[in-house]
Amino acid sequence: MTDREVYDLCRKYKHYYKKHKDVQSWNGKYHDIDLSDAVLKTKTQLNDVTDELLISLFREYGVCCMNMEANYDYPIPEFDSRGRAYCSLMGNSTTNLEIHNSNRFIKCLSDYMMEWRSHNYVKL
Repeated sequence: MTDREVYDLCRKYKHYYKKHKDVQSWNGKYHDIDLSDAVLKTKTQLNDVTDELLISLFREYGVCCMNMEANYDYPIPEFDSRGRAYCSLMGNSTTNLEIHNSNRFIKCLSDYMMEWRSHNYVKL
């Protein structure tokens, strides 16, 4: 990957980000016009370019994922006396990754996770 490719992807991301934010603001400003489809379309475009940028960065970092397992635990709804459904537990997901020969990426990921943990850790 060249610097030019990263630069182009960043500009593309910036374009779709501004586009999505503009459409969101129009949707809030003009209540008589339903722009929810346009908001969804621009969000999808933004997600697509975000994925493209991430994949290119994974290539740049030489991420070599050998194995990945994901588990999703969804809550089982319970019903109250009136028959209304509610969930007493939140859903949970876990993912195990096996990454080889990607030391630079692993270091950046662990630094990010430690930073996130220090900012979001709730003391009991």
